[in-house]
Amino acid sequence: LPIYCANVISAKDLGTIDQGDEINHGSKYGAKLTEIVNKVKMIVKDEERCILFVQFQDLKDKIAEALENNGVKSLQVKGSVNQQIKALDVMQKEVPGKEDPRVLLLTMDDESSAGV
Repeated sequence: LPIYCANVISAKDLGTIDQGDEINHGSKYGAKLTEIVNKVKMIVKDEERCILFVQFQDLKDKIAEALENNGVKSLQVKGSVNQQIKALDVMQKEVPGKEDPRVLLLTMDDESSAGV
């Protein structure tokens, strides 16, 4: 029997409203991503930091975009080992700078998430 994936939504389509031939981005990110952004904004407004573990890379990119578009700086651990260490150093500062990101986005199954 063939398997139909009618209920699978790709990360790039999260928060879009299909209106026939055009896609409405009025709500832009949908209820779940909007709630994530709102909770993160509440945390970082008090100068706190947070780590978001995300299951998929494309979803992590979508969350990073949503945070950035809502004025929340985030950081992803990627690139060479030196770039990854430099990114983590920013998050591990005892007293972060005023312009330093307060949100670290990690993919759950990525080796960069180990030990965090």
